[in-house]
Amino acid sequence: MKSSARLHFPPIRWHGQEKRLWNRVWRRSCKDLPEERVRLRFLDWLLLQHEWPPGHIASERSLSSGHAQRTDLLCHDEEGNPSWLIECKAPSVRIGESASLQIAQYNRIVQAPVLCLTNGVSDYWYRTDGDRLDALDAPPIAETLPIEAIRQSTSYWVDRGFLGHKSSEALQEALTGLCRQLYDPSHADSIFYLEGTWRNDHLYLTHDYRSVPLSRRRLLAVAPLSDASGSSWISALHHENGATNAMIQIPLDPETGVPSDTVHYHLTDRKGSVPRSSILPDPLPLQADQLIPALDQLIQSLLTS
Repeated sequence: MKSSARLHFPPIRWHGQEKRLWNRVWRRSCKDLPEERVRLRFLDWLLLQHEWPPGHIASERSLSSGHAQRTDLLCHDEEGNPSWLIECKAPSVRIGESASLQIAQYNRIVQAPVLCLTNGVSDYWYRTDGDRLDALDAPPIAETLPIEAIRQSTSYWVDRGFLGHKSSEALQEALTGLCRQLYDPSHADSIFYLEGTWRNDHLYLTHDYRSVPLSRRRLLAVAPLSDASGSSWISALHHENGATNAMIQIPLDPETGVPSDTVHYHLTDRKGSVPRSSILPDPLPLQADQLIPALDQLIQSLLTS
């Protein structure tokens, strides 16, 4: 089944100019790695939608003294007994027999009645009875809160790096509305994480983007994001014939140190990628149905200039 936790985004923290992920159970930051993002998405699903007490969740706990293996997530019931054992893999890892054997081996020590294998794309749930595994069609308990209710809060998006904490209240409210439109659960299949070391000066472009088809040959990937200073930006990548040929970043705050009508962009051709700057011809709309065509028009004008 499709992963319930894929609708969440990992919290982030800044260490100087370095963007890191935040583990709410450890209460410390960690590197931005694919498997770690899967674990933290699942953790948010447990904490926010199931309201599972943080003190009843163990992350990266050793199975026993002197044992090299560690559990990804282990949830306990109110009496402190193991309840759910969750094994997290990177999205690129196919969940197969080896992963099933691994979690079954771990559970011989843990003895949790419910197991879950996830790669952030699909979840595989099982109920255990000794060495027997019975597949489940859904998680064993229903969600307490809908994702839409959780995403109402501006702090949800600030905490996950979609908008800066120094932005004005009005801008934060506008960007919260934009985020809820772009990342609506109905668009989950068109949301992807930009991997790698993409940066524009001090701005990390690695982030969750919404991909929007523009034609059979073109698509636009869009994301609101924040920088280390707490300012807000709009980032967009333009793909044509399967390749990225333009990327733009538009600051939305005066705290960035540049006027908010400036657009930073890279145009890519056979000679490589060249950073440039220009002036926005019109104010940038922050409603998804207006923002997408406005960004497309801007990029087309830059590509033909």
